[in-house]
Formats: sequence, structure tokens, C-alpha cells
Amino acid sequence: AVFFGTRRTAPDETQQGVMLVTMEIAETHEGLWRSVTVGDKVTEKVEKKEIGKISAVSVKPAQKASYDRRTGEPEIITLPEREDIYITMELDKGADVAVGKPLSIVTKHFAGHGYVTRIEDNQ
Repeated sequence: AVFFGTRRTAPDETQQGVMLVTMEIAETHEGLWRSVTVGDKVTEKVEKKEIGKISAVSVKPAQKASYDRRTGEPEIITLPEREDIYITMELDKGADVAVGKPLSIVTKHFAGHGYVTRIEDNQ
């Protein structure tokens, strides 16, 4: 006889803990990142559901691929007065996010739309 056992798990065992999710909001106006406050609660804009909190913010000059018009060589150019904002959030493990997925968020001081660039397990 063959017996198939069932694994018993604690309630919400798969949902416990948080994951660190980083999203990029590209080519924003200079200084907009100052509105993103560490510790603010994050709400998913479309479903209006709280999904976590902001744990870190970083910024770098916005760049994009281009080409030199004289030589035709590819190059990376820095866009004047534009920045890319990287927002790291602590989200519940059950949050519906994936790398490359668009995400719109709202906090007390900020609203923005970007793409998930990184997901890390934070146990």
C-alpha cells in the first residue's frame, strides 16, 4: 500500500516575512526623489491596497542609449535635469510583484509609476 501524506503547515507559513522589492522610476524631474520618505506606508495605486513600507531610496542621473550623429557609434548620454529614482520597499511575501512588472505606488508624500527591477528574500 502507498500512503500519500499531507504536509501540515502553520497558518500563513508561506506568507510570513517580507521581501525587499526595488522599483525604478525613470527620468523623473530633478529633486523629486526628496518626496520619497523612508518609513512611509506604500499603497498599490490601482487596487488601493497597502502592500508594505519604504526602506530605502537612491537616485542617479538618468541615462539612455543613443548614438553619435557624426560617427554612428553607440553611446550612453546623460539626460539634463532628469534622474532615475530607485525605491526599495519591504513588502509582504504574498504581494503580487515580479521583476519587470509595472507598479504604481502612492505614499503620504509621493506617487509614482515604474518597474520592479529586483526582488530579494529578507528573512
